[in-house]
Amino acid sequence: MRRYLFFLLTLAAGIFLQLIFSLQFNPLRIQPDFLLVVFIFLIFYSNYKEAAAVAIIAGFLKDSFSIGIFGSHIFIFLVCAVLLEQYKRYIYREDLRLKVILVFLVSLVSGFLNYAFVLSRLSVSFFSAFFLVIIPEAVFTTAVSPLLFWLMRRCALKYSI
Repeated sequence: MRRYLFFLLTLAAGIFLQLIFSLQFNPLRIQPDFLLVVFIFLIFYSNYKEAAAVAIIAGFLKDSFSIGIFGSHIFIFLVCAVLLEQYKRYIYREDLRLKVILVFLVSLVSGFLNYAFVLSRLSVSFFSAFFLVIIPEAVFTTAVSPLLFWLMRRCALKYSI
């Protein structure tokens, strides 16, 4: 029970950070995806069924607090959960460098899928979306991920998750 409570509180903290650092307070208009970092961290501490549940909850939270097609983030997080679950056994869960690289790659996949759902309907060219939105968001998400991984790891150790 404590494990699932930790999952829910960590996801709530991720969406809280996502809302605090919203676009109104960001002069560059590019926002790191805190919920994606939390999601990747939780994938390493869950089995396949829990990973799917975490993906659905994270996607639902992100869809609830963002504009666009409802359900697109649920699908994006489920696709990323399946990809991460396939390669999770090859990655040492305590290796920060690999997880940071993984955050960058999953952020790119998430950006591509988000473009397929939302931005392609707005007639935005792929190259402008790639260089002005997807790459900077992936870089910012990757930049904040070591600090978030460190904080979440300390909490996981403290509560023996």
